[in-house]
Amino acid sequence: MVKKDDLNIGDVIYFVDYVRTDNFHPRVRFAVVADLFSDGIDVDFYRPYDERYVRVEWDKFKSVTPIEDYEWDGRWHKLPKGWTYNTMLYDIEHRHSKGDLSHVMLNDKNGIKKAIKDGLLIRNQDNPFYAIDSVITKDGYKIVKIVNTDYTLNCNQWSDIIAYDKAFLTYEDAQKELTAYNAELARQANLTDEEWSIEEINKEIDRYIHRYGDRKDFAEKARAYILALPHIEDVEVRALSSIQYKYVKNKKWITVSGENL
Repeated sequence: MVKKDDLNIGDVIYFVDYVRTDNFHPRVRFAVVADLFSDGIDVDFYRPYDERYVRVEWDKFKSVTPIEDYEWDGRWHKLPKGWTYNTMLYDIEHRHSKGDLSHVMLNDKNGIKKAIKDGLLIRNQDNPFYAIDSVITKDGYKIVKIVNTDYTLNCNQWSDIIAYDKAFLTYEDAQKELTAYNAELARQANLTDEEWSIEEINKEIDRYIHRYGDRKDFAEKARAYILALPHIEDVEVRALSSIQYKYVKNKKWITVSGENL
């Protein structure tokens, strides 16, 4: 957790990304402070400079073009002799002419800053992620460049607002939050159905007490009453202006009142 006074524009911070996840696994990410607001941090995201190069079959794979500069030449080309759907029509080559990022560790803030300064890491909005694809029809084939929307939506987000209590100055502190989160998931997975139901009931009644502090005595009696019900693993509770419960298989909610208690 950081405070506004702890940060300056251009600082590297860390956070746990629970939303744009890698194979549905939350992960620690870094971001760069773009602006500071009263309720959160405006951050920019970075990724490696795109040094992929394109070669195409109709040119006998001779010319090598940076993917950001590749443009379809406007012509349809004849499919090569012996063509099948497995025939290679284009090739992507990866280079590291600007340098190698393999030595830059996620927990190395100075290394990240230097990589940004050296142009190895580029702001996402300045570095669109393209995909190359082949279009095949009875007119022939062409190789086109498109913006990879799946990558853009999941990995190439330009910016975001991160709450101060969700931002960290070090990778290690962010990793502690992620470790605690994963430990809680493991703890919940090991609960019995009864234990899970009891926890959910308690959470709902605790929220009711938080909203209506003057009704705490009633809420505690309602808690005791509900937790004494048979087959508690099949009971669910909702607490709005009143406390209600029902068995999962039923549709009707029962309001807890003085008559019940």
